[in-house]
Amino acid sequence: MEGGLGLSRRLNFLFGLGGQISLAQEAFMALGAFTSIYLTKLGIPPLLAMQLAGVLVSLAGLNFGLPSLRLKELYLLITTLGAQFFFDWLLRTERMVWFSGGAYAVYAPPLSLGPLDLSSGYPLYAAAITITILHLVALANLERSYIGRAFKAIRDRDVAAEIIGVNIFKYKLLAFVASAYLAAVGGALWAFAVRSVSVESFTFLTSLEVFAAILIGGLGRVVWGSVLGAAFVVGVPEAIKIALAGVGIRGLEIALRDVIFGAIILAFLLTGPRIV
Repeated sequence: MEGGLGLSRRLNFLFGLGGQISLAQEAFMALGAFTSIYLTKLGIPPLLAMQLAGVLVSLAGLNFGLPSLRLKELYLLITTLGAQFFFDWLLRTERMVWFSGGAYAVYAPPLSLGPLDLSSGYPLYAAAITITILHLVALANLERSYIGRAFKAIRDRDVAAEIIGVNIFKYKLLAFVASAYLAAVGGALWAFAVRSVSVESFTFLTSLEVFAAILIGGLGRVVWGSVLGAAFVVGVPEAIKIALAGVGIRGLEIALRDVIFGAIILAFLLTGPRIV
């Protein structure tokens, strides 16, 4: 749930609040997961490693946010899609085996806070919920601040925002940096929750599911829209699978689940408001 909520939250922040379309969020999530694990191997506590990973990965967001200064909508989406495929290729190369494990999984140490073991059960859920709530509160406050209003002005009409004094260069880059940070922290938390991650754990399909989640939850509704959208994307497929098993459909329930869920997403896209 945290993985879906984390991606939904940061993509809704970037797209719904800042008006910047990106399909590279899964790549930033992967970088955050592998970076945090590597930092813990250097002796840094896991909770601190998550934040440091977010800061480091945000630098990648800064580099790939530069195209947003001249590109918009479909062109920006294609550029960020290229970034997603680039990082997917990079993490699979032999030179990155020490970092990403290549074709093999990388194992995260147990999540802990001093002597407290937070690696499983209720302590893990409590840690995930606490970290999620802290970031949601920060995003809610940011949305109500001058920075949030500047993001909305750029989203609605960037030329008009620049005329009234909004620094387009500054806030477009800030949107990508903050989004990459949130993606990295979410990826790091997910890595410590499942304890074993590989490059195959971060696929482009997940980015598409999260893109659907923010449309369902509501563009611009950074807090509750992200929560509701993530709950829908994570919960509905499992509910469909259980319902199919309950009526006696065996063997094909996974395939039928994907077909039914895809039809539901398509219905939302056809009946929802236009986004471009």
